[in-house]
Amino acid sequence: MNRRRVLISLLCVIVLITFSLGQCYEKERIVPGVKVKKDSVIISFTTYYPSTDAKLFIAYEDEVNRGMKAFPEYRYTLRDKKEFTNTHQFEIPIAPKKSPRYLRAIPPGVTTHFRLSCIMLIDKKAHYVRSKDYTFRIIKTKSGEYKPGLCFTRLPVVSNVFDRKATIWWETNIPAQTRFYYWREGQKIPSVKESKDPLRRVEIELEELKPETKYCFQIECISPELNDTLVFPVKSFYSATQHPHFAFAVMGDSRANAYSSEPDANVNGVNVVELNKLCQLAKVSGARFILFSGDLISGYTDDVSDVHLQYATWTDAVAPIASSIPIYPAIGNHDASAPWRSLTPAEKKKKLPFAETLWADVFVLPENGPVARSSLPPYIENVYSFNYGDCHFVCLNSNYNYVKGAPKDSPQYHTITETQRQWLKMDLQANLDRKYIFVFFHEPAYPTSVHQKKSLDRLPEERDALWQILDTYNVDAVFCGHEHLYTRLLVDKSVDQRWTNPIWQITCGRAGAPWYPVNKTVSWSDNIKKYNYAPHFTRVEVDGNKVFFKTYDIDGNVVDEFVHKRKKRSKKLLKQETQEAIKK
Repeated sequence: MNRRRVLISLLCVIVLITFSLGQCYEKERIVPGVKVKKDSVIISFTTYYPSTDAKLFIAYEDEVNRGMKAFPEYRYTLRDKKEFTNTHQFEIPIAPKKSPRYLRAIPPGVTTHFRLSCIMLIDKKAHYVRSKDYTFRIIKTKSGEYKPGLCFTRLPVVSNVFDRKATIWWETNIPAQTRFYYWREGQKIPSVKESKDPLRRVEIELEELKPETKYCFQIECISPELNDTLVFPVKSFYSATQHPHFAFAVMGDSRANAYSSEPDANVNGVNVVELNKLCQLAKVSGARFILFSGDLISGYTDDVSDVHLQYATWTDAVAPIASSIPIYPAIGNHDASAPWRSLTPAEKKKKLPFAETLWADVFVLPENGPVARSSLPPYIENVYSFNYGDCHFVCLNSNYNYVKGAPKDSPQYHTITETQRQWLKMDLQANLDRKYIFVFFHEPAYPTSVHQKKSLDRLPEERDALWQILDTYNVDAVFCGHEHLYTRLLVDKSVDQRWTNPIWQITCGRAGAPWYPVNKTVSWSDNIKKYNYAPHFTRVEVDGNKVFFKTYDIDGNVVDEFVHKRKKRSKKLLKQETQEAIKK
């Protein structure tokens, strides 16, 4: 595990080096370069297409309250009035040097936020393009020189909050020592975890937590070489509950919406504005965590640097929320195409990493999934399960080993693989004592919109093999995405006579992606109990022997609600078959 994290850090360093050069990954991306020149900071970027009206938006951490927004409130704006060109540059003085009246000089020791925009001329049409939010810190050395100081490149994230444990992790631009303080609310003396080893990526494992308790934490990153200390403000999270009453949220498909008139709906392959707002609403609703049903980013690229940029944009959008509540995502087809590998000999020479490998670089998730063959992508952190309260949650990968140009009858996409199904049986068998079982993956088994024969129904026998397991173990609900709308479908005997236990298939597929229409021609259309096209999330409140489902649109309006009663399931289900599978 440590070896893998070291490789992750090396990859991140490569990305940072590219970032510092100000290169452009995709043709419509803005990726800046930042450098210090005596008593000024120079921010520049290069565009693939000719561009004009370049703008720099700046905010200083000591002047703004970022709250839970994806972007701070930028206080200053600079404009480059050049005609169409491919290069743009801004120079900002460092305090105490004087600056123009409309601009505050960069204060040393304070985190500076900035983003850029311009108008690109693409195919003789003007396109307004924005970058994601970037940060840097300038410090003054003992010799009086200004240099880049410590800065977070990944804000602290709360992950894997269950079984009296939790993981807090983050990344900085340069290796640093760590001093981590944490305490229960009301506790006077905090506990401290320290590391003298300089690391860029740090993971703190908290154990023996008291259930259903609010914990606060604060982080200090120290660089003795720079004589610099970076402090992250106090944040808090709740440890996992052991009680049968809690709530969680479900959403999915936050990839870019190129059809939207809102520029922030298409930032590096992510609909930043709607994703951030829905996460805010989920947190405010009291959700203890978020299940995300896939298609976080637009993907479909063989540029590894651009994959990292897309994920960085996604993680920035959820960062203000992810520092307080965990997010458990599933891989979608757009994520599985990041990078998109090909079977052709020419493209095989590129030796692109598996999308599942990069996924594990980006997230910290449970590692209890199945083991893959050495020649295939790993299942680590993309197939997993966990318990919370009286519930069991299972995440599957419906786009495992997704490759470009695969045969139409290939089980390499739109499928829950046999390896996953065998693991699922054993996992469910081991958790039959839980009151409720929820399973989530990206592509629906029974599509209700435009993806008929482009979901798990593409290979009915494979789909049915999965659903047979879900039916046998009497799963309560399946959450999916892929189709950009909300639908509530009841899968029961009227859909297939073999299904003896009704299961809700709930599609939550609009956390930013463009909307799709409902399909009333599918044979199971009569079982669609509700549908809605608005951006949305579903709040699920578990309360003893009942579960309350309530779906909200992005304006906070309720678009659907229903009550689900507890099911009964036998602890002897498939005992013999499960034991045989374990022996194999």
